[in-house]
Amino acid sequence: LFAVPMILGDLLQQCYNIADTLIVGRFLGADALAAVGASSSITFLFVAIATGLSIGSSVVISQYFGAKRYGEMKTAIQTVLLASFVIALCLMLVGIFGTDAILRFMQTPQKIFSDASLYLKIYFCGLVFLFLYNMLTASFNAIGDSKSPLVFLALSSVCNIVLDLYFVTKLKMGVAGADISQAISVVVSFLWLCTRMKKMKTQQKSRIFDLHILEIVCNVAVPSMLQQSMVSIGIFLVQRLVNGYGEAVMAGYA
Repeated sequence: LFAVPMILGDLLQQCYNIADTLIVGRFLGADALAAVGASSSITFLFVAIATGLSIGSSVVISQYFGAKRYGEMKTAIQTVLLASFVIALCLMLVGIFGTDAILRFMQTPQKIFSDASLYLKIYFCGLVFLFLYNMLTASFNAIGDSKSPLVFLALSSVCNIVLDLYFVTKLKMGVAGADISQAISVVVSFLWLCTRMKKMKTQQKSRIFDLHILEIVCNVAVPSMLQQSMVSIGIFLVQRLVNGYGEAVMAGYA
């Protein structure tokens, strides 16, 4: 009963990429699809980092919740949200300024280079929302609520498809219109989590940030991040190999 909403949530998350692939391939053609595909293995690496961090966070938060130490639980949630925001901000800046260098290393063909660069930069601009969404979902799961993230994700998935179609087909924004919408689920999830936390009464006052709690989270999160990243690095290297065969093969692979 607890796992099924989490599984459905993972499936819905795939809808973001599936929707982008379907809409770009259908309305913008093979070259645009190859440009989006060239970025997928790179974005997967950042998803792996966010996932690893969320695993470490959920372990610590759930321990405090199970022990009914709600003050420390609230501190842990606020700490991981703040830490993930800072990490995402740093990765966003590195990503935006390093996009072209990454794509050149990936042997991205010149014909689709500008589209791939634009799509990837827009993705990096939304990296903060990706990290925060993963942290919020981990927090909900840690306090025994796996249904709320599913509802919010379903809402944003529908919005993503509608907005993708509007930006790509109506506004003719090309690949720039195919990377939006997770911000909606982040805002709604955050507001609902704040409501849930206010209902948990505790005499101990929570803190916005606690370095000791962050250290505990890192002890669990860092090995998980490395494990997740190993898989994504493999995909990254395979994509580099595929890119060497040109945009037609890239579109087929995507």
